[in-house]
Amino acid sequence: MASGKEWVLLDTSAWIGAFRGSSEALSKRVQELLADDRVAICGPVVFEIRRGLRPKEQKTVLPLFEALHFLPFAEEDWAAAGSLDVTLRQKGLTLPAMDLLIATLCQRHQVTLLTLDQHFSMVPKLKALFPGVEPD
Repeated sequence: MASGKEWVLLDTSAWIGAFRGSSEALSKRVQELLADDRVAICGPVVFEIRRGLRPKEQKTVLPLFEALHFLPFAEEDWAAAGSLDVTLRQKGLTLPAMDLLIATLCQRHQVTLLTLDQHFSMVPKLKALFPGVEPD
């Protein structure tokens, strides 16, 4: 990415975990990334989070999301996500469609994914952090 920052995309599981305070390691990591202005977001994550927000939560969460670095899709990302799906299925792995899209965006934009979903560890060429599992 052109800005020189090492962006980190938080997936839906990471946001939910941070909102709920389910892990001290996760909450600390998210706070540090937000303070350093290194958090990226993408359409699939916005979609998944918005689906589950209560009206009260929308007032605090949505303005936060608007301030984050947004990773856009390119036309080739759709085909790349489909190819990734085929590759993983050949290995006996099935990922949710949204997670395939998220992984594809992270790969193309060369950003790290912060997630609680261990299935991302099976995605080739994806740099992923699993708070509470990996050392800081």
